[in-house]
Amino acid sequence: MPGPSKTLSPPLPRSSKLLIGLFVVLTILNVAGAFLSDKSLQHYTKPLLMPVLLLAVLFAAGVALRGFVGLWLVIGMFFGWLGDLALMGSGDVWFGLGMGGFLLMQICYIVALLRIGRPGFVRAWPFASVPYVLLWIVMNFFLWSAAGTFAVPVLIYSAALVLMGILALNAVLAMKHWWIALGGLLFVISDGVLSLAAFNRISDSPWTDAVVMSTYCAAQLIITISIARWVRTADELRPG
Repeated sequence: MPGPSKTLSPPLPRSSKLLIGLFVVLTILNVAGAFLSDKSLQHYTKPLLMPVLLLAVLFAAGVALRGFVGLWLVIGMFFGWLGDLALMGSGDVWFGLGMGGFLLMQICYIVALLRIGRPGFVRAWPFASVPYVLLWIVMNFFLWSAAGTFAVPVLIYSAALVLMGILALNAVLAMKHWWIALGGLLFVISDGVLSLAAFNRISDSPWTDAVVMSTYCAAQLIITISIARWVRTADELRPG
């Protein structure tokens, strides 16, 4: 089975590391707010997460972020931020807007990962995608009857989510590390738990909120910084 080989990536700038540290602190505070059922702590920290991470990405990638992959990454992060804000509201309308924001984010990440994934791990070993496909089938089996009017949107969003996870796995050869695959898997876990709780397939408790936000923030951090570093490395290796 093929696997990533070792490579040298440019070190993260100090400014990017500081912003990542701030992102981690905000994540810890948000998850603590979930455990403590402190809505004010969650609401103060959640809107700051993606802007801080975006700044970290900008410093990590530098001018290379102006390229094709970098632009799709930034646009995707913007839609992810809009999704975060929408899900802070209550009711079906805000949930639908949040799902729409995250769907657009996943599409942007998919476009970026499609450009990155050459050579591709999944292309070389297609059976690696089977667990993701099975997970999508099982997840929708449990959600279909409970989702009601959201059944088709959930089906579409979960397909985009799982495709992003597969493409993140596919990118391990190009990025020459497994972190990107872990980020994709964590995103699938986060949104899977969120959907199961939203449609009452599991109890919506402080524990589920904490699991959703901790896995979500870890996924966003790993995926975005991995792509940013790949963009910068590819730019530095480009002739001329």
